[in-house]
Amino acid sequence: SCAGIFQGRSILDARIEAEGDTNGSNDRESAAVDSSPGEVVISEIMYRPAGSGEWIELYNRSPDKVDLSGWSVSDRSGTSGSISAGEEIAAGGYIILAQDPGAVSGQFPGCRADVIPLDGGWPRLNDGGGEGIAEEIFIRRLDGSLAESVSYRGIVSDEKGRSIERLSPGLCSSGRDGIWLRCGASAGATPGERNYGHTGDIPVEGMFVSPDPFCPMQDGAVRFSAATAVGEASYSACLYDLEGREVSRLASGPVSAPAVTFIWEGRDKKGRPVVTGLYICVVEFKCGGGGVCRREKCAVRVWAGRR
Repeated sequence: SCAGIFQGRSILDARIEAEGDTNGSNDRESAAVDSSPGEVVISEIMYRPAGSGEWIELYNRSPDKVDLSGWSVSDRSGTSGSISAGEEIAAGGYIILAQDPGAVSGQFPGCRADVIPLDGGWPRLNDGGGEGIAEEIFIRRLDGSLAESVSYRGIVSDEKGRSIERLSPGLCSSGRDGIWLRCGASAGATPGERNYGHTGDIPVEGMFVSPDPFCPMQDGAVRFSAATAVGEASYSACLYDLEGREVSRLASGPVSAPAVTFIWEGRDKKGRPVVTGLYICVVEFKCGGGGVCRREKCAVRVWAGRR
């Protein structure tokens, strides 16, 4: 384990010592290695947009700015585009690669990151219907070396305008679909800022709710996170009042990450604001055969007035 290796390819030197070995000429070996995650990672993907066009968010996790001139982005089919000369990403900063930069900026006017196009083409981001990997994205440096390679499954179901986000920029890219989480933000995505769901908010077991008490007029939305388990294929989340009546259906979809996240804005299934009281969120996890294999419950207190 070698911490702090960000800048592309490194040379690993190894020396092997064995008792009784008198030939010192074959004791050393070296190899070129790439670290994962590297200095620049893919932190959010909008593959099923609603008006903004597809986009990919990059995050620079290194302590130095990175020159992205000539870097390329490609999909599993080989369709690719490149980043224009002069584009840089600051240390700890973001940049949005967009199919339609104007549409992204219009839909997310608060985005503080640069939103730029790709020269020469846009890699088609598959929606991922059915089982298996939906798409794989490759980021290559100017010299052709691989900076990042990630794959994802279609975990937002048929919902449009909802991104998937990386649980942490420190997770190894080869974690396959396990590094991605459905974005739970009310806007559907968080381009240019820290992801809505991250490892600090992911419960090891059970559920996490914040804020509680929840005041819709002040807080806007309450966030739920529920840990998943091996063998679970899908989930659905509903909210009930203390009489057991269904108030709202919150979220549903496939399971392909350590947790699922979703929000509630304090309204019932007809869009009406709920009254002050205690409500119960129930998440049902289903196994591959379709049967419910586990339920998680948590309470949330709602104050319908102003604090």
